[in-house]
Amino acid sequence: MLREHAEARAWWPVAEDHYEPTLQWSDGTMLSKMFTSWLSYYVTTKAFIKREPSIKELGVDQWGNPAINPYIRARLRNEAAALRFVAQHSTIPVPRDVRLWEENGLLYLKMSLIEGAVELAS
Repeated sequence: MLREHAEARAWWPVAEDHYEPTLQWSDGTMLSKMFTSWLSYYVTTKAFIKREPSIKELGVDQWGNPAINPYIRARLRNEAAALRFVAQHSTIPVPRDVRLWEENGLLYLKMSLIEGAVELAS
């Protein structure tokens, strides 16, 4: 995952992040950040965090109006609900600590990393 973040930043460099999540001591230290126009991703030593983009990050539409994507919040909420459902009703290893919160008017989704897990991209 860290390799993919580095490759993406090489192709799409992004300015400073003004909405980095407030980490708790249990999240560990920040390892990597990646920003796209649809989501921002943060990897710490113990968690994976996603956040919706701000209005500034979405830019403008073809008519010069602020771009909006109302489905990003729903997508993050749906992902959290799906992870909780799978954790409660199966033995499939999924993050057990799933948390949604709002900070700076933006929705964040935090998932704990699974110990000993192998990335599918590996």
